[in-house]
Amino acid sequence: MWVNGERLTTDASSLDDLCRAVGFSDAMSATAVTGAFVAAPARARTPLTEADVIEWVATRPGGWGPW
Repeated sequence: MWVNGERLTTDASSLDDLCRAVGFSDAMSATAVTGAFVAAPARARTPLTEADVIEWVATRPGGWGPW
């Protein structure tokens, strides 16, 4: 599968398993599987396949500032 544009080999069978495997289980983040948004409560029941494309978007502290 692909995760944020990089090829990843994993034994994770669900999106929740994958989140834990890569350290995102406690992060405030949005997830999508092959273009479809997956809400945090649905991650455990979202199965993964080798063909899936996973995207994570996580918040970063710091807020707005002068550029």
